[in-house]
Amino acid sequence: MAHVRMANIKQIKRILDCTDIFLLKNSSCSLQSSSQGNPKFLALFLKMNLVKKLNILLFVFVFFILTRAAFAQSSLLLTVSPATPSPGQTFSVSAQSFVFDATRADFKWYQNGKLVASGVGKRTQNFTAPAVGGSLTIRVVAASSDGSVFEERLVVNPADIDFILHAGTYAPPFYRGAALLTPGSRVELYAVPNAAVGGTKLNPQNLIYEWQLDEQKIIEQSGKGKNRLVFTVPDFLGNQYDVMLTVFSPGGDRIAEKNFLIEPRLPMILFYPFNALTGISKTARSLFAASTGERVGILAEPYFFDSNVVQSGIFEWKEGGKTLPPQRTNQRLLEIQTPAEGEFQTSFSLELKDVKRTFQQATASFMLKVGKPQ
Repeated sequence: MAHVRMANIKQIKRILDCTDIFLLKNSSCSLQSSSQGNPKFLALFLKMNLVKKLNILLFVFVFFILTRAAFAQSSLLLTVSPATPSPGQTFSVSAQSFVFDATRADFKWYQNGKLVASGVGKRTQNFTAPAVGGSLTIRVVAASSDGSVFEERLVVNPADIDFILHAGTYAPPFYRGAALLTPGSRVELYAVPNAAVGGTKLNPQNLIYEWQLDEQKIIEQSGKGKNRLVFTVPDFLGNQYDVMLTVFSPGGDRIAEKNFLIEPRLPMILFYPFNALTGISKTARSLFAASTGERVGILAEPYFFDSNVVQSGIFEWKEGGKTLPPQRTNQRLLEIQTPAEGEFQTSFSLELKDVKRTFQQATASFMLKVGKPQ
């Protein structure tokens, strides 16, 4: 009995081998030799062969449908320019294909489900980004010249980035503008992204920041929640520095990109009248008038010097080209006692410099005219 079962198993295996669609041409398979004298095996062979062929055909059909759908979907490529539109900005979407002739295809452009443009060879369409929190769904349908239809869509969620620059330079308390950067000074640049997805504003601390300075990635200051960039402006004159920031969602999707151009300026010195009782006059001057026998105070304000230079730099006052002794209390304050008699005018100058940084220095001068009291 065991011998018969083994023979049946071997014969069934032989029949299954013959049903393999890839081995039907194998001359070693002989249906006649396997089924002679045994009609049951012939019926079994025919039934199994039919089932297997149907399964193979079904597999091929499903594979063809899925492959065609995926192929059709990936055959239409959409490109957004700029890649991350800001709110209210006009941007363009371009369609291209390496499968069909786009110049002869009939395009239809949809914005949030509404047809906004169509035409043969219309491969580019402009759109306006909504406000932060809004969403724009763009759908493109292209019918090629042979009747094949291709479709692709994308979703635009506008975002923007505000920058706050903190220059490590000095400006007087009464100065209303922002302190400017100068060569050799320290910079702190803060990014405040304004982005939302599905109407929900994204937490800036959960976003991923990628900083670049002149196209060089600053890896150590990039990462999750790192919305601050700190660096020292090189001690060179006339250079510009381009900071590029790309912001990604926690899932890695790029949501915003913006650059910030840094243009260092040279520091300068301005002079103001100063009175111990009334304080500083907020109008800078280059010509001062005083009466004979009067004590005059001239305060120098070193605009946009690195804060450390203001505290520890070298101050050198001169009168008529002759160096004056260092001021005792405040190196920025020059106190002048005019003579009791005579009328004259003389020039004063101040040089402020840092011994280590070439462009952390400036020189300025003013005239003092002394006359009889009016």
